[in-house]
Amino acid sequence: MDELQLIDEAKSQNSTTLDLSRLGLTSIPEQVFELKNLETLKLMNNVISDIPERLTELKRLKHLYLYNNKITNISNRLLVEMPYLENFDLGDNPLDYHSTVLYHQQNNKWLNYNDCIDKINKEKEGDGTSFYFGDTLKVFPIEIFELSELIYLEIAGKEITEIPFGISTLKNLKYLRLSNNKLSSLPQDLLLLEKLELIELDTNDFDVFPDILLELPSIQRIHISNNKLKTFNKSVFKHPTITKFFAFENPFIDFDEKLFNYDFEILKQKFG
Repeated sequence: MDELQLIDEAKSQNSTTLDLSRLGLTSIPEQVFELKNLETLKLMNNVISDIPERLTELKRLKHLYLYNNKITNISNRLLVEMPYLENFDLGDNPLDYHSTVLYHQQNNKWLNYNDCIDKINKEKEGDGTSFYFGDTLKVFPIEIFELSELIYLEIAGKEITEIPFGISTLKNLKYLRLSNNKLSSLPQDLLLLEKLELIELDTNDFDVFPDILLELPSIQRIHISNNKLKTFNKSVFKHPTITKFFAFENPFIDFDEKLFNYDFEILKQKFG
């Protein structure tokens, strides 16, 4: 079969794998980009010289095999905008393979994303009440919001800069641990987590205290140490449900952080 027949067959069978190797192709057929469920694309041993950025349209692509072609360059955008891409084989091409791989490793914002999704899917098969991911992660996976029964959530990805809108779907969440990231704000719909009792935001990039935390009806413990706070909302000491508040190692200009060593009840009496 020629390439168009193979593509049509893959399309009719809704296949996740397409092998167009050894067909003498000089470019990737346009019809390939219609296969939105494609996970593995094999284009080995052709004479392809250009990899179009349209390849990023294949959002589910995990494996890209381009061994032994005529590729001299590959788009940086393509290397960092494919969320599920686990590996790609560019061996035996006239491009600087090692520099390309290094760029992908250093700049791929989807680093470990696919591993996190796999773990989420496994959690769906269990009771779905607890989720932890501690490997480096740059993008918060919205797929977590599908775990509607979550009670405990911890993502210490080290590189996450934003929590997307949608966390309010986790109606049963009680414990949220997001320490060791690069967060500087929280989504507004966090307010709808009526059962949330604990939130940990230690070692992030907050330079303004997120007052939204004081509007959570069940919040009991707030941890926000090692950030960039110069001040915080002192009404935390008047809050009816908060029993613990830790904010060590912040550059406060109006509060002595050593006071956090005191029992919170003493602080409430002193500042409440």
